[in-house]
Amino acid sequence: MTLDDLTTECWAALPPVRKRLVGRDAVRQMLEDAVAEWDNEAIVACNADGDFAAYEAALVDRVKARRAGQEYGFVLLSILATAVLVAVVQWLVQWWLDRNFNRVMLAGWQREMQG
Repeated sequence: MTLDDLTTECWAALPPVRKRLVGRDAVRQMLEDAVAEWDNEAIVACNADGDFAAYEAALVDRVKARRAGQEYGFVLLSILATAVLVAVVQWLVQWWLDRNFNRVMLAGWQREMQG
């Protein structure tokens, strides 16, 4: 699986109207930023649903900070972009939890981004 495949899976799972308003490129950038900001140690330490929700919120904040001063789209769509970002992060966390193989792939993508 490639990052393009991951983007395709994520795109298919997102709410149809919101994702189309921000566009596929913005969703891909959000997903790439979330992968780059992923904190493996923090998510492994999660034990309950509340822990995962807190991790998701922290990841959303890190992605927003990463893009401070840059917009994913028009200013009027910033609230919509945040809603889509939250959905992307929630999807990515669930994807990571689904299989151990997904965890290995995500770690590989992080190394490539840092490379």
